[in-house]
Amino acid sequence: MEQPKVSIIIPVYNVETYLIECLNSAINQNYSNKEIIIINDGSTDSSSYLLKEFKHNNPELILIETNNRGQSCARNTGIDIATGEYIIFLDSDDWIEKSTLARCIDALKTHQVDIVMFSAKSFTDGLHSNAINLFNYKHHPSLLNKKTPSKIFFTESFKLRNYIVSPCLYLYKKTHLSSVKFLPGIIHEDNLFTTTMLLKRNDLTVVCIADELYNRRIRPDSIMTQKKIIAHTDGYLSVAENLLKLISPDENKNVTNALNSFIQHMIVNSIDTCRLANSNKFPINMRIKCINILRKIHVRDIKLKSIAYVIIPELTIFKALIIKKFKKK
Repeated sequence: MEQPKVSIIIPVYNVETYLIECLNSAINQNYSNKEIIIINDGSTDSSSYLLKEFKHNNPELILIETNNRGQSCARNTGIDIATGEYIIFLDSDDWIEKSTLARCIDALKTHQVDIVMFSAKSFTDGLHSNAINLFNYKHHPSLLNKKTPSKIFFTESFKLRNYIVSPCLYLYKKTHLSSVKFLPGIIHEDNLFTTTMLLKRNDLTVVCIADELYNRRIRPDSIMTQKKIIAHTDGYLSVAENLLKLISPDENKNVTNALNSFIQHMIVNSIDTCRLANSNKFPINMRIKCINILRKIHVRDIKLKSIAYVIIPELTIFKALIIKKFKKK
């Protein structure tokens, strides 16, 4: 029986130092039925030249050149042209293990699911090794190796504080999720995409495997580590606003509670980020945005912490001072 086709989608923007390692990891998979879709998102360094050279030596690659529109648009372009039954994302400064596709397809067949989630190893590049402690991509043992409805998987992983939103750690069936896209023009879009993917339908199932198949590079000036700006704050709020659309009166109570908590988590993150990006100042328009989002959540589902942070965001300053004081001891 022929193995299902997998589309690897790789958005590229100014990653000349890391690009060849990433592309080699995709091309050298020990799984033959694959297509590699590379979207060059208007790179201004030598990435464009390297991609053309790589395409010349590997004509089976699909290379799309676009103006710079951001990672969300690049990934969406890849989704639109993908012909694989399954999709997996790979960031162009990272790389995957040789057995990634084979292991994921094996898990799909063994557990008869629509989505496979796997683990990752983080490594620092140009940062102090302690930075790696902030990035955990390993899963709670209770989530592993069992077929779980995707909504329940979201609920359980969030309650365990082990909800990992990186879309690069999921392989999913395209036909079931063709309408799920990345929201353009925002930062932290992964929070919205992955949550929507897991909650969009009632009939999707997930298996989570412990295999560390992805290698995440923690480097300076990446989206994860760059200095916080107001766009990070706005990104969290855009995620919160769009996640409100997933709340349904007919939904399972546990799922709704977890989603409400996650939305509030996005609001609190936006306030924490605003403090870092804006010299401990909280613009009135930002406070109003947070209040308006919180008002759309049923009052019984709103946590005291969320109310306190929205009404008195200066509490985040006090919290930061307390944390700093205890770290010195």
